[in-house]
Order: sequence, then C-alpha cells, then structure tokens
Amino acid sequence: MLGTLVQGRVSLDGAAAWASAIGLTIAITYGNQRRQFDSGSGTPEVTLLDYGKHQRRLLPRLATTYAEIFAHDEFLQKFDGESREACGGQGFLFENRLVGLRADLDVYVTFEGDNNVLLQLVGKRLLADYARQFKGKDAKQLAAFAVGQTAGKLFHGAGLRQLGQAVTDLGWSPTSRGGCVRASKLSRDDAAALFNENQAELIEAARAHGELLQWEAFTDAINRIGDDDTRQVLTWLRDLFGLQLIEKHLAWYLINGRLSAQRAAAVSSYIDRLCARLRPHAQDLVEAFGYGPEHIRASIATGVEDDRQNEAASYYAALRASGNAPVPEKKPGK
Repeated sequence: MLGTLVQGRVSLDGAAAWASAIGLTIAITYGNQRRQFDSGSGTPEVTLLDYGKHQRRLLPRLATTYAEIFAHDEFLQKFDGESREACGGQGFLFENRLVGLRADLDVYVTFEGDNNVLLQLVGKRLLADYARQFKGKDAKQLAAFAVGQTAGKLFHGAGLRQLGQAVTDLGWSPTSRGGCVRASKLSRDDAAALFNENQAELIEAARAHGELLQWEAFTDAINRIGDDDTRQVLTWLRDLFGLQLIEKHLAWYLINGRLSAQRAAAVSSYIDRLCARLRPHAQDLVEAFGYGPEHIRASIATGVEDDRQNEAASYYAALRASGNAPVPEKKPGK
C-alpha cells in the first residue's frame, strides 16, 4: 500500500469530496439568493439558479459530490474552481473562501504522485481478474462473456433503462478482453509492448471501474432510505450522475456502437429535464451536508445577499411609485 501511494490517496479523497460539498453549498446558496436580469415587463429579477445554464453547471456536480461521498472512491476534483466561477466576481473574494479552498487542496492533485499510476494499478488488477476468467476460453466463449457483462450492468431508473448502457462498458471493450488473453500467451517483452499499446484504454477502464463503484454505492444508499420523497429526489440525483458520465464520454459510446445517435441526443435532453426537476430541491440537498455558518464562513452563504436583493427591490419599487424612476431605454419618452 505504501509503495504504491494508495494509503495517502485514500486519506485525501474524503477531504476532496467534502471540500466540494462546502464549495457547492456556498455556490448554490448564493445562486438561490442572487438575482439578475428581469423579463423587461416589471417582474422581479430572476435568481441565478433558475437559469438552465446555471443549473447545468452546478447540479451535475452536486450529483457527483453525493456519489463521491457515498462511495468515498474518487480523488480530488476541480469543483471548487467551478463553484467560484459560478459566483462571478464574488467568487474571487477571499472572504467567501472558494479561492482558499482551491488553493489549499490543489496541491493534493499531485502531492501523492501522478494519479495515472494508481489508475494503472487498478487497471492491472482488473486485467489480472479478467485473465483468470478467460484462461482456456475460445473466441465464442469470450464473446458470450462480453454480452453477459453488458446485459448484467444496465442502468436502472427513469429513462436509463431505455438507454441500456453499462458504466463498465466505458474503456473496457471486447477488444480489450481479447488483448488480455493474447498477452497471457506472449513473451515478457511482447506482452509489455502490447500492454503499453493499450495503456490509455486500461487507465480509462480503471476510471470507469471507480465510477461504477460510485454508482453502486449511490444505489445502495438510496435503498437504505425509508422516506419515499427523499428516495425519489436522490434517485433523480443518482440518475443525473449516471447520465452526465455518459454525456461526458458520449464519443466513446457512439464510436463503439453502444448508443445510437437518437439515444445519444436523448442523454442531453434528459439531463436538462433532471436539472429542472432537481432545481426546487437544490438548497435542501446542500443543507443535508450538515454545514452550519460556523463551518462555511462565507458571507455570500449567510443570507446577506438575500437582504441586499430585498433592499434593492424595495428601493426601486419606491422609486417607481414616486414617479422619479429613470425611463427605460426600451420605452423612450415621446
């Protein structure tokens, strides 16, 4: 464990997930309070989190953070940077902590060495496990095994069953399995050359394996929840996590014939629908992390922005009522 730097990374991934949780708590709380741009018809300005693009930026990352916390399985992610950017200029202020969180944790991305080394270690273990299963099997048996793997790891949930995709498909094709069998019959030098040829795919297989563990841990956590409404919201969140993984690697699914163009288009549209469904629950989901003001210590997540917005709205309402409000450019005086 020490020689392969695994122990240090296991200690760090939890800190990374919870740092993401703090960053998203700040960003989503701020997005629920900060208003910008009205419709031009005198209606109140719209909160940032009501905009589809803002939901797309934050809610898939919230789904992934939940998966990371349940699985405790993935390394440091750059969510704090995205949260900072989603807060605009406020995200750059030191008092709002997003910059500090990023600065404190960025070093750990390579502090324990190149993460590809660990991913390669995981890939080798997967390779060895598959090799034992393939020993003495012919091509027909190998193909049957591949079909069984795909059929046995389908996503379940609203819309996902129809997509019919396995997380484990990503980065681990029947060609990879065939290479695994061939390598077992080659000399040491030839096997090393074949391994190097497929190293990138092996690392992707290891990453996909970690994502599968996150998916399974998320599903197990949902199954332990007794409240029906909570279970439904977390099921949507888990589905969002799975679909954004497919969208992220959409080219792989299309190139390898795992998704038709029509179903590929359905992935993005379904993500948009899930974001809209989760929008009313976003604040509850980040508050479920259990952080109080004494933990967050960011002024924009304390309600001060809500007070500013209400004060500004009252001021402009009084100004319009007095007849002294500026004439809108869209309605110049005659």
